[in-house]
Amino acid sequence: MKTLLALCSVLLLTGRCSAQTPQKCQTPRLLSGSMSLSTQDGQVWAVAKYIYDALGQRIRLWETGHVQNKSLYVDLLFLFKKGVVYTIDDRNQTCQKNPLSDQFHPFHIPHNASLQSQVILGGSSSRKEGLLVNTWKGDVPEIGGAGGTS
Repeated sequence: MKTLLALCSVLLLTGRCSAQTPQKCQTPRLLSGSMSLSTQDGQVWAVAKYIYDALGQRIRLWETGHVQNKSLYVDLLFLFKKGVVYTIDDRNQTCQKNPLSDQFHPFHIPHNASLQSQVILGGSSSRKEGLLVNTWKGDVPEIGGAGGTS
């Protein structure tokens, strides 16, 4: 009888844990990352790195790539509080300062977002070996956009 009771308790706890749905989380205020894209034929490709600072309302973006048989290199620093964007050209040792009229929009998971998928980056065979990533999709009407975020 005790064995049956213990087995029922384990099954109940297992069912409760597996029934938990992912919850939307707060986006970090400071983060960095990278992204890449390419066409199947390899004619267009780009790699970008970014540093995001929601506290100082700043974004730094480096992008390199190949489009229409031309090399592309962009280095931008967006200072939203000051209303300025700098275009930096390391090759020519120049820096161009331009006005920035757009407002800062913090990264976030939209309020109406729905869970699209879950993946584990890294290994999943041992505890604390991988990173569980939830991908959300939703509209951001305040900036006129739709799309996804992780």
